[in-house]
Amino acid sequence: MSFTIGLLFTLALAFLGFVFDQHDDAHNFKNLFSVRCCLYLSLFFGFCALFTRFIDFQLTFSVAKRRKENYKLQIPEDEEHKEVVIPKSDKKIEETNNITRYLGNGTWVFFFLQAITFLLALSIYILNAESA
Repeated sequence: MSFTIGLLFTLALAFLGFVFDQHDDAHNFKNLFSVRCCLYLSLFFGFCALFTRFIDFQLTFSVAKRRKENYKLQIPEDEEHKEVVIPKSDKKIEETNNITRYLGNGTWVFFFLQAITFLLALSIYILNAESA
């Protein structure tokens, strides 16, 4: 997913540069402003998706680290006790898992908004280029 978000972000940025390069021929395109607005929105949503994904990875790492610490505390050192006691759920881990769930859903929302606005900008540009 990160690759696709980054790819769409790069394509939107390159297409925005192309649209700005076409500024001299603006008389041929009536809706150049709307194309730019859609591309700016696509870049914004892409940045938000990358940012929420980054925060999600950080929190997931902290959950894994905390679980590892909890298991280390519960495993007996001597070889006589071979049973591993699974620790009860940690309140902090549950709270962090809820946050990461929301961040994961937010990432998907931002990704779809990024894709939709990019495709909208592309379709507006293509339709206006054909009609010109």
